Amino acid sequence: NGGTTWQNLGAFPAAGLIAARASVAPSNGNNVVVAVDTQVSVSTNALNTLVAGAPPVAFVNITRNLPNRNVLRAAFDPNDPTVIYAVLGGFALAGPPGHVFRTTIGGTAWQDISPPLDVPFGALALDGTDTPTTIYVGTDLGVLRSVDGGATWYVLDDIHFPRAPVTDLVIGRGSGILRAATYGRGVFEFAQPNGPVITVNLENGFEFGTVCEGPTHLTLQVFNIGTSDLVIHSVQRLMGSTAFEVDPFPATPLVIAPGGEADFTVHYTPTTPGATDQATIRIRSNDPGAPDLDLLATGTGGVATAEVAVGDGGDFGEVCLGSFVDRDLVINNSGTCRLEITAINSSSPNFVVPGVISFPLVVSGGGSITLPLRFQPTGLGVTGATIDVVSNDPASPARVQVRGTAPAPRLVLSIADAGDFGDTCVGDFRDQPLVLSNSGTCKLTITGISSSSGEFLVPNVVIFPLTIAAGSAVSLILRFQPTSFGAKSATITVTSDDPAGPAAVAVSGTAPSGKLAITGTTHFGAVELGVRALQTFSICNVGECDLHVTKVAFKPLGPCEKYRHRCCDCGPDCGCGGRGPGCGCGHKPDGHDCDKKHECDQKCLNFKIVTNPFPATVHPGSCLGVLIQYVPTCDNAACCELVIETDDPNDPSHTLFVTGHLRRTLHSALKCWAAQELQHMLKAGKGC
Repeated sequence: NGGTTWQNLGAFPAAGLIAARASVAPSNGNNVVVAVDTQVSVSTNALNTLVAGAPPVAFVNITRNLPNRNVLRAAFDPNDPTVIYAVLGGFALAGPPGHVFRTTIGGTAWQDISPPLDVPFGALALDGTDTPTTIYVGTDLGVLRSVDGGATWYVLDDIHFPRAPVTDLVIGRGSGILRAATYGRGVFEFAQPNGPVITVNLENGFEFGTVCEGPTHLTLQVFNIGTSDLVIHSVQRLMGSTAFEVDPFPATPLVIAPGGEADFTVHYTPTTPGATDQATIRIRSNDPGAPDLDLLATGTGGVATAEVAVGDGGDFGEVCLGSFVDRDLVINNSGTCRLEITAINSSSPNFVVPGVISFPLVVSGGGSITLPLRFQPTGLGVTGATIDVVSNDPASPARVQVRGTAPAPRLVLSIADAGDFGDTCVGDFRDQPLVLSNSGTCKLTITGISSSSGEFLVPNVVIFPLTIAAGSAVSLILRFQPTSFGAKSATITVTSDDPAGPAAVAVSGTAPSGKLAITGTTHFGAVELGVRALQTFSICNVGECDLHVTKVAFKPLGPCEKYRHRCCDCGPDCGCGGRGPGCGCGHKPDGHDCDKKHECDQKCLNFKIVTNPFPATVHPGSCLGVLIQYVPTCDNAACCELVIETDDPNDPSHTLFVTGHLRRTLHSALKCWAAQELQHMLKAGKGC
């Protein structure tokens, strides 16, 4: 009734600052749609408030799948009261896209019919005079129009209308005039023109984007939306980069009838890769409102951008000499144009680049290629290199640093008891294992083993080198075989490919000797005249090894001592050709003399070796006995030196004094006197 009375359809509390917007279907007053914040509700019985006893007005939430942004306008299609359109504000950014949506009352989802423009949309107007309905939407950059249900969109008079935020759109009833309210720029009316009016449609907004190889082109559509002929005087580059060129066809000047169109082509050939080009294209016409229409064309020369990477940050890890490891060399083209690789170089022969049959290698924009890069060390230690990838990238070459390590083998020698072989007798031997370990991560090559002493023998290896795997060990036998007595030592040297040089271990051992000990006595004491006394003494070995006794014999007497029959003080001063106290000479042989050398050392004066087992070997803890006979004479006492020769280094020549004397009795005295008298008588008889 012209606003005389109002009916309350319900309350819609708003959570934000956006007020509720309601719209009634032009062809069905029962259908009302309300947009509040991010929600949309619809009623199909809004006129029940006018019918007494009718059910209350009911609204159903049909927000459904709309993005979670404020719905700034919602309206019914003038030609179909079941079809609803809505526009959303805000920026989609990383959220669900879309700003213009369509649905039906009985539908289940909204259809996104948005143009490719992510700016806030704040106005909506629908013109039902055409079929399908013409859709006008107001954005922060002006007004867009679609005459095919949202399939395609056009800028509505971008020439005469400023690029300002549009806050509302209204189509006048009856007049069909579209009016637009802007933020800060006033209200504009799209009225029927009286003369020629130019409008244009720029393919892709005259933004050529990134171009790798030119020329590429975009179409400039020129329309006459006026009521009289539009004369195009010229279309040409006014200023800016010469990379842009307007095709000479169609030739100008030309006439475009009302409602007509003419298409021009603008070519772009980039001059500098990576640089952005701009140019102003000017259209001169007889449009009184826009006689000189300047359009900005932009484009960027595309480039190929090589990015090089090697797995594990370029670290090949540890690789032994004689081995190799391959890693992926990834060459990525992060540019928009194809990458042409003309060479791949390495600064070190330890890093081998892939062999390419023919260059260039081509990688498309955004693509990549994987090639093998090999680390094959030729020397020990850490090695680094620079890999250069030469290409058509303006920043060529692309470089990546790589490194690797060729670890050294490590020789470790170990032997039990700190290399001490202990006691080993001459003529015997003792073996001890020498363990050669490789504590490195690469194989160890043994090239030689030597000893500084012939008494410590190293094993005879038929063929060198010996190879020891990483973490493994080899046991070799060392032999201690002494040839002489005493403490022994040597250095065992093992040569290998360990860069630390030859490894050495000290070894030692002792060759003990036999030790001479005498048991028993060689002193006969007083012996009766005419008695053959026997005395045994033992030559013993109290050492750890065999004692070699080479000789047991009496020491030869001097010329004077051969006639000596008494020795007052037989001891160190008696013998060796000298005279001890009380020793005398001048006596004639008494029958105990010996003139044969081989017998003399077994006899001395009144003494005789009866049993002599030597030369002989006396084993440790054993003894051999020597039996000596003594026959006393009237000369009273006898004393001789018995020499024992052995290989005991501490006592190689041991001397024993063998002594004895006549027991003086009346009987022996009478016999000696009688013998002496008889001797005198015989001498006297000879003299006669």
